[in-house]
Amino acid sequence: TLFRSTHSSFREARSEFHEAETICVKLGARRCQAEAANNVGLSALKLSDVDEALSAFEIASAGWKDLGMGFGEAVTRSNLGLLYWQSGEWQRALGEYKRARQLFGRLTPLSSARVVNNLGLVYMSMAEFDRAAGYFSEALSLAPPGKASRRDAGRFQLNLGRAHMLAGRLKQALIDELHALVAVT
Repeated sequence: TLFRSTHSSFREARSEFHEAETICVKLGARRCQAEAANNVGLSALKLSDVDEALSAFEIASAGWKDLGMGFGEAVTRSNLGLLYWQSGEWQRALGEYKRARQLFGRLTPLSSARVVNNLGLVYMSMAEFDRAAGYFSEALSLAPPGKASRRDAGRFQLNLGRAHMLAGRLKQALIDELHALVAVT
């Protein structure tokens, strides 16, 4: 997972992940290569290098698929969804998030809920507020109860409120915002 936060540290991280990927390839360690490629992609995306990020995510995705590691593939597909969403390629973002959802659905409910929330964000970007609201509601229903997912549930509820506000349902938006506040406190 990538934890660096400044532009120069993202450049450093990308360089280090490239080195790691090269070592993994030399060792024939496919899982290591897929992880390093995914992290190269994230670093490149943070640096707005969409072409490099796309290339790295494609390498990672192919590696995960060859290894039969659905969780890794789902993470990379979700990252591809983020890349396409940030570059305004809505249909491609939806396709990647839907694929990630299929893969996560069998593995972890919270990750699946996060991807469903991301589908809602894409639809909000497309000004399809009612459809977005449906995805945010679904994300809320998929989120497992408990402290571990409380912040996520609050974010899903907040996004639902925004969708209702943008659709002109201000009273419902206010209710959603209050529920979001309660969820995170």
